[in-house]
Amino acid sequence: RRALVLYVPVLLGLILLTKTRSAWAGAGLILLTHGLLFDRRTLLYFLGLPVALLAVPEFAERLADLQQGNTMDAYEKLNSYAFRMLLWQGAMTWFWERPLFGWGLSSFGHYVAQFFPLPLENDTIDSHSVYVQFLFETGLIGLLAYLWLYARTLALIARLITRGERWAWMLLAMTAGYLSMAYSDNMLYYLVPTWYMWFVLGGACALLVQRRA
Repeated sequence: RRALVLYVPVLLGLILLTKTRSAWAGAGLILLTHGLLFDRRTLLYFLGLPVALLAVPEFAERLADLQQGNTMDAYEKLNSYAFRMLLWQGAMTWFWERPLFGWGLSSFGHYVAQFFPLPLENDTIDSHSVYVQFLFETGLIGLLAYLWLYARTLALIARLITRGERWAWMLLAMTAGYLSMAYSDNMLYYLVPTWYMWFVLGGACALLVQRRA
């Protein structure tokens, strides 16, 4: 446990270096939950955020990036979120042609150059949203099947919480953080965090069965 205290700042530094805003928000939610419910000292990690923003200007630029480049014109480059919004809007125009079953697995990258209005390098790009990708590739059926996994997971977590297992709040924070990152990132291709999350959730399922017995 003492070694973990030293290792967590290293992990947080690596998360900052990804320059991925959704990962920052997801990790912040998990740390905030742990700090409010279990150990207030965890909140001290948030004090290092202003220092990091001042020490590495690129971090602050990632946050300030959302304040500009929100309109498409000849003089201003779209910021990353506005670019993704334009990408999703193009994908949705094709989604309504096949709303139930979509265009097939891995079809997003194949068709993106046809529905996206801007030129792309190598004529392909990932969806940057798990939900948009499922809607486009597998339709409503595929998206609902995917969300059903998490609906069952949330029901499991709720049962653990009602039985007095306070640690299950961390499962809820982890799942909520993952789903929030899935909104604007290609979480389906990030195998390691997905493995870790479902390993922990599987352990929770096993514990619930053991307690029931």
